[in-house]
Amino acid sequence: MLGSIVTGLYRDKVSSGLEGLISTEAAATLGESLGSLNMITSQMSAELSPLVTRVANQSFVDAMSVAMIVGVGVVGLSVAIALAAMPLKAREKQAESD
Repeated sequence: MLGSIVTGLYRDKVSSGLEGLISTEAAATLGESLGSLNMITSQMSAELSPLVTRVANQSFVDAMSVAMIVGVGVVGLSVAIALAAMPLKAREKQAESD
């Protein structure tokens, strides 16, 4: 689930951040994998390459930040549900034994 969130957000941010700066094909390739960054930027001018790298890296960090917040929320909700359910189960077991 978190991987899908990261992938989707990264792809969207890279596409919007690089729109008009690089070809649609290069942006699509970069949106599929941050690992393709070196291959893509090695074919660019010295002025454009650092900008593309910065946009791609920031897009990844932003996507990971959102995924981490979602992950923390899921864990927090799971803990709250577990804590709410545990006393109820304990009371049911005690009522059965009486």
